[in-house]
Amino acid sequence: MQDIPKGFVVFDCEVTTWEGALRRRWSGQGEHIEVVQIGAARVLAANISEKETFEIIIQPTVNPRLSDFFVQLTGITQEVVDATGVSFPEALQRFGEWMGSDYLYSWGGTFPGDEGFLQANCELLGITFPFEPSRFHDMREVFRRAGVAPEGYSSSTIQTALGLPKPVVAHSALGDVRTILAALRELQKRSA
Repeated sequence: MQDIPKGFVVFDCEVTTWEGALRRRWSGQGEHIEVVQIGAARVLAANISEKETFEIIIQPTVNPRLSDFFVQLTGITQEVVDATGVSFPEALQRFGEWMGSDYLYSWGGTFPGDEGFLQANCELLGITFPFEPSRFHDMREVFRRAGVAPEGYSSSTIQTALGLPKPVVAHSALGDVRTILAALRELQKRSA
């Protein structure tokens, strides 16, 4: 784990989805990837501790009504989105201001991955992706280099690859970030 910076940001997105959308790669009629939640933690690598967190709810534009499948999966209700959701451009601006110039890590691999979800949302809305792509890193590579094969795992299940119990909260952006951090702490403990 020497290859990660002293301080970095781990982030995760929850996106609109429907039964089977992942398998179809969101190709079903009316299925558009829209970010509904961004969660992130600024992390100190020395002990994989959270320095501060960021969490925001976003109101989808193309499909403003959440599917029952999404609500059951994430626990994010239509009422919460209607009451607290901001526009995607506003969320992206707030996230950019919060993250500053830190390195950004997310779980890649799941079509199209968290960075890809942000980019896809920008394309959908016809806005420019505001972040330098070289800032983004695939957290799965950290696990691979530590000898843990991430295939078959997601940001909400990676800690089980290390024999840790299943997370209490899955498919919540900040909850999934904390699952990744728990797995990183275990890797760090094993390499000490």
